[in-house]
Amino acid sequence: MSDKLARPSIQEYWDERYQQLDINRSGHRDLPLRFNTWLYRRKRDCLQRLLRRAQFSLAGKRVLELGVGTGVYVADWVRGGAQVTGIDLSARAVSALQTRYPEHRFACGDFSDPAFASRLDPPFDLVTAADVLYYLADDATWSRTLRTVAESLSAGGLFLIIEQFRHGETWERGVITWRNLQAYTDTLHATGFEIVARVPVFFTMVQVCDEVPARLCRVLDAAWDWTYPWMQRLPGVMGPLTYAIDSTLGSVLAEGPSMEAMLCRLRR
Repeated sequence: MSDKLARPSIQEYWDERYQQLDINRSGHRDLPLRFNTWLYRRKRDCLQRLLRRAQFSLAGKRVLELGVGTGVYVADWVRGGAQVTGIDLSARAVSALQTRYPEHRFACGDFSDPAFASRLDPPFDLVTAADVLYYLADDATWSRTLRTVAESLSAGGLFLIIEQFRHGETWERGVITWRNLQAYTDTLHATGFEIVARVPVFFTMVQVCDEVPARLCRVLDAAWDWTYPWMQRLPGVMGPLTYAIDSTLGSVLAEGPSMEAMLCRLRR
């Protein structure tokens, strides 16, 4: 049976995944909790780097986080002085975050539905979608969600994404569709966005999922096979070590073999 026919609904998928609320459920489920902490630290670094590049201050801004999950990034937005609205398909995740951050707003619903999005009191200054959009398997739902993001932003507002942005062909795998960079570029431009910057997130911390640069990918693929067992056995050692490697490589290389972070701005 093909992946498309075997896919559960996205609601069923997250109801099962969030039976327990910790970063292992929203992060890399095959790696230990201590290692996932370093994975998220690296992703948070990249998002903050892009906001600094845009000279964007969170203070007093309205932030909408799509797929807020366990709330890993919420603490950063709150610490920066933003007013946060977070949405998720999991009622359990939403309830836990509303209890934790009562002065902010969390809602359970499907952001691809424009009627639901309109009830969140837009416009927002910043919308984020970290490890979210590749779960929108259907292209119509994906493109409609990007349009809804544009409609929910103020003029000149920012959109932060963490995705694969594959340089090869779009890859469908179970509940995930990793679309290629060209598909994102074309759709974002058609939706009213300009792409401001894109930076690689991972090199050694997760497995290779893209084809370029080819020589580097071959080296990193072999390195992953060697390091993965040690990530399981010594996450407190391998987490900071691979974090340091990926941070160094990410500061000098423009492309990577795995997740990337993209900053877009809604054209005025």
